[in-house]
Amino acid sequence: MHGNVYCVDCLHLSSDIYDQLVEHGNCSLRWFCGPCDKSVMANNPKEDTRTDDRVDSLISLVEKLMDKFEKVGAKYHDDACKAVDTITKSTEKIGGEINDMEKCLVTKADKSETVQLDSRVAEIEQKLEKVESQITAYGDSRKTQENVIMEYVEKAV
Repeated sequence: MHGNVYCVDCLHLSSDIYDQLVEHGNCSLRWFCGPCDKSVMANNPKEDTRTDDRVDSLISLVEKLMDKFEKVGAKYHDDACKAVDTITKSTEKIGGEINDMEKCLVTKADKSETVQLDSRVAEIEQKLEKVESQITAYGDSRKTQENVIMEYVEKAV
């Protein structure tokens, strides 16, 4: 038998029931009868301060989480700005290349060269679509990550 025999007697519990209650891995309850509980609590004055300490600890944790959230948000913002700048430059370069190819088409009407240029334009368009989808995916990913962080903060609070 585990625990306090006196309380098993006070509560009129069988040994089997008491053992099942106490042996449960997630059990954080005290199994005392009323009079024994008052006696134990009278000898433990720190019980009242535990709630305050837990609240202070929770507030501190939330403040730390908010600081981390702000840092992560700033990093994602900076990364996103850099990515948009890079993509913008690439898009401008691709646009210039397309204009150059169109000029070449005007002066050269050779069918084989036209077919090659059409192929290159199609490749560039595919690359442009891929870049656009990457921009969209990056933005969606960033929003999802921000939402996950907000959910953790809300759960912590």
